[in-house]
Amino acid sequence: MKNQTTNYLKLSGIVLSTMLLLFSCGASREEKQYMEESAKAQADSVDVASEPSSQNKTPKQADSTREFVRTADMLFKVKDVKTSTFDIERIVSANKGYVISSILESTVNYKNSIRTNKDSMTDIINYTVHNDIIIRVPNQELEKTLSEIATHIDYLDYRRLKADDVTKQYVSSKLAENRFNHHKERVENEIDTKGKKLNQTVEAENDLLDKQTWADESKLNTMELKHDIAFSTIKIAI
Repeated sequence: MKNQTTNYLKLSGIVLSTMLLLFSCGASREEKQYMEESAKAQADSVDVASEPSSQNKTPKQADSTREFVRTADMLFKVKDVKTSTFDIERIVSANKGYVISSILESTVNYKNSIRTNKDSMTDIINYTVHNDIIIRVPNQELEKTLSEIATHIDYLDYRRLKADDVTKQYVSSKLAENRFNHHKERVENEIDTKGKKLNQTVEAENDLLDKQTWADESKLNTMELKHDIAFSTIKIAI
């Protein structure tokens, strides 16, 4: 009986000690709040540090307000011009571009006939297969397209990249369109409200027509320039 009481007291002491230990180790509400706030502050600091600063911007990001017309010229030799031509055309299509022209042809360098026996001759022809390709690809796909085309190069003669800044030309054209639209509204209003004499009305209409013709040309040039900015041109000779 004494042993059972002793064991019970020991067990009660262990349970009581465990409860005291858990209570002493458990964080108070203020401590939990402090730890949560500290963790949040640390996470915020990591997010801020991960954001790119203005000093770390790439040249492309720094020039995001500029407009460029990008072109590439390549001359290289391949092992099989026909196969490479079809592969390049597939690469262009996969990168959302299109082929403007592809001229695949052979040029005979020399031809010679050799008699193999009394009744037969063998013709020996030396020729060069070549192709001149002009393609357009989206500006953002230019580097990827060039990299994929480069896998076909057996011998590179040259590869030239060029980016022409046309920001001034593009903005100037858009401003000219806006000026004409504003002027057109004013002239039409004048004709409707004040054009009483026929000769004055006709003269104003003719002047407006001349300006409309100029405005249409300007608009077409702007459209073409916008397309040149959006799609890069690649000229390839293989």
